[in-house]
Amino acid sequence: MARATDENDDDDDALARLAMVEPTPKRVHVLLTTDGSAESLRAIEPACDIARRLGARITLLRIVPELSAMADTGFAQPIGVLHHTNEAEIAAARTELVQALPRFGNVEVEMDIDLAPSAAGGIVHYATEHGADLIAMASLGRTGLRRLLMGSTAEGVLRQSKVPVLIFPSSW
Repeated sequence: MARATDENDDDDDALARLAMVEPTPKRVHVLLTTDGSAESLRAIEPACDIARRLGARITLLRIVPELSAMADTGFAQPIGVLHHTNEAEIAAARTELVQALPRFGNVEVEMDIDLAPSAAGGIVHYATEHGADLIAMASLGRTGLRRLLMGSTAEGVLRQSKVPVLIFPSSW
């Protein structure tokens, strides 16, 4: 019996030591998205300013479209979904991200490429899965027919995201 008491005392001491340690505050994680265009990359400087002020880290994310198509055999049930990823587009995206890294200066930045059927859905999913505290992005300022046909990634992210979104307008 004495042995069991000694083990319990050791456990109590360990728990007491853990209780005295203050938890390390979580670093703010800013997810900065780009499509590789100069317009989308203009959000780097203001995002870096925010990161410096908050002591945050940034993930620079590029979503590459994943093309999907149903394989149709002419029967009632399709045989499955075919996914196609353009390896050249992934390589080009990686090059774009690497070229942007010097613009971050002394801010901690990671880069990542993710595949998704839509940019907005991919950004929101990535932010949720990777614990982003803020999504930052530039609005490309599409208007008229182009916006109607192509949609607005920024608007899609705003509508779908549960993570706060900061959009830098085209006039920024």
